[in-house]
Amino acid sequence: MTGNRAYNAAFYWRVMVALNDEYGHFSTPVLAAVFEERHRKTLERYAENLLAVGAIELVAIPRTGAKGSRNAYRIVHAGEAPPVVGRIGVGRKQQALWTAMRNLPAFSPLELSVTASTDDIAVTRELASSYIRDLLRAGYLAELSGARSPSNRLQTVYRLLPRRNTGPRAPIVLRQEQACFDVNLMRTVKKGGAA
Repeated sequence: MTGNRAYNAAFYWRVMVALNDEYGHFSTPVLAAVFEERHRKTLERYAENLLAVGAIELVAIPRTGAKGSRNAYRIVHAGEAPPVVGRIGVGRKQQALWTAMRNLPAFSPLELSVTASTDDIAVTRELASSYIRDLLRAGYLAELSGARSPSNRLQTVYRLLPRRNTGPRAPIVLRQEQACFDVNLMRTVKKGGAA
């Protein structure tokens, strides 16, 4: 999997689920072989966090042709999306924005930030504007004609294109490529490209 810069928790989780489905378990050495050795520390830290929140459990796997066993992990509940671990980062906020986009027929950056914010996650208008810009550039959104805000100012309104509403997990922005890695499709989506 060399060259893919879209590695993140969602992508790691998807591979963990696939290995777990196929073999009944997975280990960090196998994941490091899949994602390149330089990701090993990140993978180990992610596995520790998943273990701490109870998403995975430690299991002993008998060694082939040798005495003893080796440690591996088994997923307790696979679920639709990866478990949320760690601090509230941009990824969780983008997930909240994506969920709001999927539920709103049309939105401005301000409406989107207000809808996406919860008691646990505060999404700023600036972050909403940035994510809208990135998804617009990648072909996920349509820009609608201006609408009047409550203060009677003209503002741009957007909507999620039905063909780009690919599932519950938020697309990962790849700014240099002006594209997104769609975790629901497990591939890169560019403007004009088929979803």
